[in-house]
This record gives sequence, C-alpha cells and structure tokens, in this order.
Amino acid sequence: MTFLDIWIAYAIVGTTIFSAVFVWAVRSRQFTELDRQRYIALNAADLREHGDAGRRPNRIDRYTWLGLLLITFALMAAAVWLGANARRSPTNNQQLITNNR
Repeated sequence: MTFLDIWIAYAIVGTTIFSAVFVWAVRSRQFTELDRQRYIALNAADLREHGDAGRRPNRIDRYTWLGLLLITFALMAAAVWLGANARRSPTNNQQLITNNR
C-alpha cells in the first residue's frame, strides 16, 4: 500500500463518520429551534421553561461519544501499525532484485 492508498482510505472513513454523525444530528433534531439556541447563554430561565435542563440522555446519547472515541483510537492505531509494517517489510521490487542475484 502506498501513501496515497492509505490517504484515500482515511478520507473515505472520515467522510463516512462525518456523514453518520450528521445524519444522527438531523434525526435527533439537533438543528431545531436555532433562534432559541442563540439566547440560552444569556437567559438560563429559558432552559427551565422548556424542560431541557432536567432531561436525562438516553442510552444512545450516552454511549455515542464513547463509541466515536474508541473508533478514532482504533483507526489511529491501525494507521500507526500499517505505517510501521510498511517500513519493515521489503517491497516486491526489492525481493525480485535479491532473488535474481
């Protein structure tokens, strides 16, 4: 694998993760009431009126960030492992040169 192959795979995985998070945000209505969101920092009583402050997150919300963090670390570890193994293993051209001697 060349650097370009790894970079393309990294871009595809990043785009997929971004798309999944964006779809989750749209489905869970994270982008609704944007006018109200702008004034939350200025008026905390507004939160109490709408009942959002006491809402407990559901199980999916709780573990979403943990899952994303684990996936990120796994991808980073895979990239480091692939990079380390690419340096150690000889390429096919080097093997052909040594076999022809």
